[in-house]
Amino acid sequence: MNWRGITIIKCKGRIATTHVDLHGDRLTLEALNSLARQINERYLPISVNHDIRQPTIGRLVSAEVVKMPDGEYAVDGISEIFEPSDTLASLTGDGRKMNIEVDNVETFSVRYDRAFMSEEGKELLQELEDLSGQKPQPTIKKALEPISILLIGVGIFSLGAIGTGFFSKLGEDLYEKLKKTLVNYYEKKTSADQILFSFFD
Repeated sequence: MNWRGITIIKCKGRIATTHVDLHGDRLTLEALNSLARQINERYLPISVNHDIRQPTIGRLVSAEVVKMPDGEYAVDGISEIFEPSDTLASLTGDGRKMNIEVDNVETFSVRYDRAFMSEEGKELLQELEDLSGQKPQPTIKKALEPISILLIGVGIFSLGAIGTGFFSKLGEDLYEKLKKTLVNYYEKKTSADQILFSFFD
């Protein structure tokens, strides 16, 4: 499709269904309706295997819930894949924004995936909840080779000042306790665990 002189690669594909997936999970029809609604309200970024270390490769721009021949339901969507020649100006689209979640908390917030549902992971989440006073929130990721990610966020910092920003927001005592908790957990891990630790604001 040529839009305002810019060539955009559009792809149609199936995003999710109510079938039991390889993780043993089954999305409800309500969950599919919610997903489609979110995509139609805001652009949803596309990444490779949910790896936030890699740049976004595109965005979902529209979606609809359809009934399949076997009686199950699916979300079919239209995505736009970015090209190297694209710029922020060329990707303005219809004015919708990508959703960025911001947690307004006094200490720090935590988001985790299924990799932290082991006994060891649950212990870590409990320690983080005790420190922050905030209940960690689960995130759902579906990928062939998902990378385990623990997201910890506090305040707003400028790029290159994450360490000092975190320190000033949390205070020395809480900062040191958080750092010690994370070090104790991650030093037991090996590279095979594919664990990525990231801060978000």
